[in-house]
Amino acid sequence: MASLARFVIVNLSGPSVRHEITATVDLYEIPFVPILEQERKDWSMFKDFLVKERVLKPVRFTDQNQLLELLGKEVIPPAEKLIEKRQQRLDEIFGRA
Repeated sequence: MASLARFVIVNLSGPSVRHEITATVDLYEIPFVPILEQERKDWSMFKDFLVKERVLKPVRFTDQNQLLELLGKEVIPPAEKLIEKRQQRLDEIFGRA
């Protein structure tokens, strides 16, 4: 599904996330926005992905209502900004600017 998306919201709270993110983050040139429940710890190796500009810092949330509020402020806008920045760079490279 990641290949069809503008960006990916990754819930780091799940047990299979480590395998899924490892398998996808290097394959797709799209933003990855991690989310994580406030009381959960992120896994130590996740920091290795943060060196990639398209992987954003985790957005922490306490419950579903807060997450829904954060989607329009801290999840979607930063991802869209990265998409716009990448598109501008592609336009410059290919002379579409």
